[in-house]
Amino acid sequence: MDGREIPDRERKKYFKILSNHSAPPSGSKYSQENITKLAEESKKRKRSEAFAIKKSCQRVQRHEALQSSLSGVCLGRELGLQPRSILSKDGWARASACSIQNPIIVAESYGNTEILHFDLDPLRRELYVGLSNFVLDKIIPLPPSRCKDVYTESEGTSTKYHIRERIHVMSSPISSVNLSPVSRTLVTTSTGSDKAPTIHLATAPFIDTVAEIYQLPDYADVCAAALSPPIGMSYDEIIAIGGSIGLMTLQRTGHSGWTASQSLTVPNVRALAWLSPTALAVGLRNSSIYIWDSRSRGHRMCLKNPNPSTGATASVSSLRRADDPTRLVVAGLSNSLSILDIRMPRTKGRHGTSQPVVQFDYSNSTYFGLGLDVNSELGLVAAGDEHGAIQLYSMQTGATLKSFPCSPEMYVQRNMSHCIRFLEDDRGKPKIMASLGKEILEFGW
Repeated sequence: MDGREIPDRERKKYFKILSNHSAPPSGSKYSQENITKLAEESKKRKRSEAFAIKKSCQRVQRHEALQSSLSGVCLGRELGLQPRSILSKDGWARASACSIQNPIIVAESYGNTEILHFDLDPLRRELYVGLSNFVLDKIIPLPPSRCKDVYTESEGTSTKYHIRERIHVMSSPISSVNLSPVSRTLVTTSTGSDKAPTIHLATAPFIDTVAEIYQLPDYADVCAAALSPPIGMSYDEIIAIGGSIGLMTLQRTGHSGWTASQSLTVPNVRALAWLSPTALAVGLRNSSIYIWDSRSRGHRMCLKNPNPSTGATASVSSLRRADDPTRLVVAGLSNSLSILDIRMPRTKGRHGTSQPVVQFDYSNSTYFGLGLDVNSELGLVAAGDEHGAIQLYSMQTGATLKSFPCSPEMYVQRNMSHCIRFLEDDRGKPKIMASLGKEILEFGW
């Protein structure tokens, strides 16, 4: 009993009495192992209870009247927090398309010059127009007392006269006109042909007098430009420029000057679209679509634009953000217009393409730079085709909701819409403005 060795004469061995001879059996509740486990479980339980009390104190408590599931659903529906189904969103898009009015001619160019690109100043209600003769004009609407409307019975449209002021003459065809909502900087780019492409920057209200001009190499061209969306009250801004030399960015912080840098070296950038204040979609002529991040300055190829008829790839001509940062409305050659999701896998094979979420009935076989825009609140996609018509599609189902064909004279002259924008009028209601030949059309509700 005291640890001494007890001899066994028959086996000729000694047996030692160990110190745990009086320990309880292994299945006992109060063994040393079970007591240790119970202590650890008690500590975990106390920590979880303390964390639950802390979380309940730091979170907003739900009112007792909203404890039932029915009252919560009704309140969410009243506040607009409940996600709508695809059928309800498509019905909203159809109702919006049915109530759109006939187009009104709000501006018209002089001579045989064609209006290629434009943008509207939401504060001063002025139009900045890029013409086919390399001229950048500002069109000021007349006061209501001096405005005269001329109605055409055959077309059912009215023409509004404006005062025209010349801002600048570019050295080559104008490829984009954009007005920044953050700094009110007017950004105009030229493609470059006999002369080198240029980037013209002018800040309101000194657009007519003071400007910064960036000139690119002679061998380059500029096909697209996109301005980053605002981030709260910040004045930080990025201007993305795409062309044959890849992706170039002009960036400034606060009220400092612009800093130019080469951000992505890929061939033949044809389209740009910001998915968020820090993520930019870059569409290439070889059907690839890259996502570039302004924080890390990194990039990755995420999508391949599919050809709807053959299943091969198709060049990208226009990009727009859809109703979610992961979804893109992609227009391209070979009659391709679809919504692509960066989370969807590509088909297998050497030339694998991305699987479209929604496919649209679109007609454009060979032309780059046709107009395209999206309004996610209305659920509408507006696109110009190669026949000069402006089509309205449902973003949810891809159905063609309305078509506005061009006049026979414009069809003979092969006039097409190169710029389409969803904007707001003086009352805050949405409207569509589109360039078509020598005219800018307005579609209101």
